[in-house]
Amino acid sequence: MTSTRPRTRRGGGYLADAGRLRKALLAALCLWLFAPFPAQSQDVVLLAHRATYELRLEGRAPGGGIEAAHGLLAIDMADGCDSWDVRQAIALTLVRDESQVTTVSEFDSQEAKDGGWYRFEDDTNHVPGGREVTAGQASASADRAGRVHVNQPETAEVGLPAGTLFPTTHVVAVLRGAMAGERLMSHVLYHGTDGTLIYDVTTAVGQGETDDASGLRVWPVRLAYFVHGSLAELPELEISARLREDGVAQGLTFDYGGFVLGAVLQSLEPLPPPDC
Repeated sequence: MTSTRPRTRRGGGYLADAGRLRKALLAALCLWLFAPFPAQSQDVVLLAHRATYELRLEGRAPGGGIEAAHGLLAIDMADGCDSWDVRQAIALTLVRDESQVTTVSEFDSQEAKDGGWYRFEDDTNHVPGGREVTAGQASASADRAGRVHVNQPETAEVGLPAGTLFPTTHVVAVLRGAMAGERLMSHVLYHGTDGTLIYDVTTAVGQGETDDASGLRVWPVRLAYFVHGSLAELPELEISARLREDGVAQGLTFDYGGFVLGAVLQSLEPLPPPDC
């Protein structure tokens, strides 16, 4: 893809809506679509791939503000031998009150296969609006505190709790839990699409089944994103997906309260393993 107190999800200006939608998409895609080469423990084998998704408005409440939404997501993931290197491009148009804003974003990341370090750069243009560039790096460990350093647009640093996961290690953790029959999980996640913000992600997993087309196991999952350490009753964002055992999301649904945005898989091309 990205609060506190019981209320409706964040409102705000039109351009702010576009920015939050784009960040939420990047946050979710960091979680579900970074599908690299085999996971370190070999109990989860994710698929290196290139994929495209159509973004479309799937539902809206009366007076919700957004009248239409459409766009495209393209994922290009490469195995960097000791890292997973992912580029995702999003073009998203929101329509409200007979006006529209288009957001075009490229998010590049590299993550160590052992989950120990993470680097990212986000280059986004809003039309109308302007350009935003965010970049940084982070370190994490299972048994000691980590660190985030953001270089752009302003320099900032924040500590990460021990056990914080980056996007791909989060994918592996969720799949590993689903395979073990876990129905409710909670993880601390850092993905970089919201500067130094850290998230607590609660994942509910439904009954798994075998997908007829691929022959792979698939689970319906629902995720709730909360700002780390908050006492919020409502999450910043809720996401539903059908997640294959190889890490490919067959589809995603983003529920913002006033409207629902879907990402529908259009093409999927497996990539060959690298010659390391």
